[in-house]
Amino acid sequence: MQCSLITGASGFIGTALARQLRARGGRVIALVRPSSHIEALVHLGVETRVGNMLDSDSMAAAMVGIDTVYHLASMLKMPWKDAFVSANITGCANVVTAAAGQPTPPRLVLVSSMAAAGPSPHGSTRKESDKPQPVSLYGRVKLAGERVAIPYANEVPISIVRPPMVFGSTDRTSLPLFRAASRGLSLSPPGGTYVALIHVEDLANMLIAVAHRGERLVSPGSDGQGIYQLAHQHQPSSAELGRLIATACGRGRVRDIQLPAGVLLTAAQLSQWWGMLRDRPAALNRDKVNELTAGDWRLNTDKMQQQLAFTPAPLMQRLIETVNGYRARGWLPAG
Repeated sequence: MQCSLITGASGFIGTALARQLRARGGRVIALVRPSSHIEALVHLGVETRVGNMLDSDSMAAAMVGIDTVYHLASMLKMPWKDAFVSANITGCANVVTAAAGQPTPPRLVLVSSMAAAGPSPHGSTRKESDKPQPVSLYGRVKLAGERVAIPYANEVPISIVRPPMVFGSTDRTSLPLFRAASRGLSLSPPGGTYVALIHVEDLANMLIAVAHRGERLVSPGSDGQGIYQLAHQHQPSSAELGRLIATACGRGRVRDIQLPAGVLLTAAQLSQWWGMLRDRPAALNRDKVNELTAGDWRLNTDKMQQQLAFTPAPLMQRLIETVNGYRARGWLPAG
């Protein structure tokens, strides 16, 4: 029986991945901290090993007997903290070195971010082989985390995945977009933007596909080798996305509102201050504004389709599923 280890398993993406791995009959182990909420994982039949990706000894112990590692753990939405850099870079380095230290190194799927690559070239889509040009601190630290893996590529079979915006019915980050659309409002950054996105279940499916049949990194590195961008082929403008979500909510007319840069920055500053005061993540922060105002975020998905032979479910289907899931949880009003 194949045995997989997931870091960040109690999170939004990690739980979906654990569920799909269990549905395939695999043994799944989650690396958790003492404070992690593991009820959903236990319900799925996931085993746990207590550890911390910043503790190299516990990371090495967690790798024993593992065939595949999915590294999802990260620090998000808190760029003001000193640990923001160490969690995303040192944590990744500890995962890679722990894998390399095993008698038979496991396959390793590092889940990075589209932010590591940066926005798409003007009028085009971004390819895996394009030179990364991150525009935010988050993007820069995720890219640095990717790069610490390259020297180990000849020892450990490593693949990197750069997801765009991930949505689904248990995700609260995207919830404000759905709430606005359910009220007939579509919110866009100044000038609007095009966005790539992926439903969490499609992402989980493709992470498993990458682990089992994806190409691997090579050392000292080759442009795009071992790197995958996973997204729906339909990549709408921010205004169109609002209309699509409104349609999924059963609403007709939608008013598109482009938020002025000053309003967006003020809202981000207030949100960040509130996050700092509570020591909690802030989905809208000054670093995020750098991404929102950097242009289009569109991905070329040819490699995903050709090498993984996987096509995500239609975007509208996934939006409707998300709306229904939000409503079942009481997070959106009934249609």
